[in-house]
Amino acid sequence: MKIEQFKPEHLESLKLQSTQSFITDHVNDPAYAQMLAQNDSWTVFLNDKVAMCAGLIHVWPGHAKAWAIIDDKVGPVGMLLLTRACNRFFSIQKGRLEATVDANLECAHRWMKILGFKRETEGVMRGWMPGGGDAVLYGRII
Repeated sequence: MKIEQFKPEHLESLKLQSTQSFITDHVNDPAYAQMLAQNDSWTVFLNDKVAMCAGLIHVWPGHAKAWAIIDDKVGPVGMLLLTRACNRFFSIQKGRLEATVDANLECAHRWMKILGFKRETEGVMRGWMPGGGDAVLYGRII
């Protein structure tokens, strides 16, 4: 596993998981990739291939939004390595981290819990996702 600073071109070699296909337009938008690169973002390589691009978008000091775009070929062992990398990165942060996940994506809910995030919405945030899908907010205070 190798981790380096995120570069917009890393997204070009990443094939989205089918569960993240709703963000295809964003991932293919150079302005979106540039915005991610201007934040605290990094890329994880497994076997010299991009496995995940992730990071934090800082809202203000002590408050950031976590994001991750994961390649569809990662597999269970790869997810374990990516989870460890995220936990190491998150552990050096200070303040509030939050993440929003598709309300119907059970694997994302499980991952949030493994990463130490707690569900903060009792119901769902209706119409929050691209395309109008519902979402759930998770938070982690470090």
